[in-house]
Amino acid sequence: IRRIRHEASEAGCPEPEFTMRGPFFVAVFRPTPEVTPDVTPEVTPDVTPEVTPDVTPDVTPDVRLLSAFSGDMTREQLQEILGLADDDHFRTAYLRPALDAGLIEMTIPDKPRSSKQRYRITGDGRRYIAKSQLDAEPAADARPSTGPTPEVTPDVTPDVTPEVTPEVTPDVRLLSAFSGDMTREQLQEILGLADDDHFRTAYLRPALDAGLIEMTIPDKPRSSKQRYRMTAAGKGLAPVSAGSQSQR
Repeated sequence: IRRIRHEASEAGCPEPEFTMRGPFFVAVFRPTPEVTPDVTPEVTPDVTPEVTPDVTPDVTPDVRLLSAFSGDMTREQLQEILGLADDDHFRTAYLRPALDAGLIEMTIPDKPRSSKQRYRITGDGRRYIAKSQLDAEPAADARPSTGPTPEVTPDVTPDVTPEVTPEVTPDVRLLSAFSGDMTREQLQEILGLADDDHFRTAYLRPALDAGLIEMTIPDKPRSSKQRYRMTAAGKGLAPVSAGSQSQR
């Protein structure tokens, strides 16, 4: 019996059982239990598709500067609109390159350091900003052909002429604010312009020089009772705006 147990142990079998059944001696041997190996399921890793980032074209300092203009403007006004606090950086990275390229010009070129110095866009500057806006329009996607393309009958959409909103110039804005004879303060309040010098140089003086408006007391330009009114030429330039305001 000892040997039987030893042999069973060596074979990795469970220990035999020995019993007596009547006159017989019975040894019961049990088979080795089947060993089922642990199976690790195959794991398919998550695949993150490659994402092509949107490409935003660089906005150059020239374009940023030209986009900030509205008539004749001071250096301080331009810096405030652009959110630039460093005077030296603004001069070297924005103002001087645009002057050298002929995109902007001084209103008092003989006195560069004048306290009344303003800057304005030149004709080259306007053409430059227009070209930059056209270049910034995204091109249509060009995808290579991977095989024969089935014939597709496209939906025919009738041509639609988009509405074009004309640019609102300072002259038009000023004329649209008129309702009879008005003071400079009334006009500035309607236009939302707090800077007296900017209003005079960008709005009032150009409109007077162009004959679109006139003083009610031309012999006394600085009179406290001075008012301004549209001329016939001014009414012809902004008939819709002026008419609608006169009916209020």
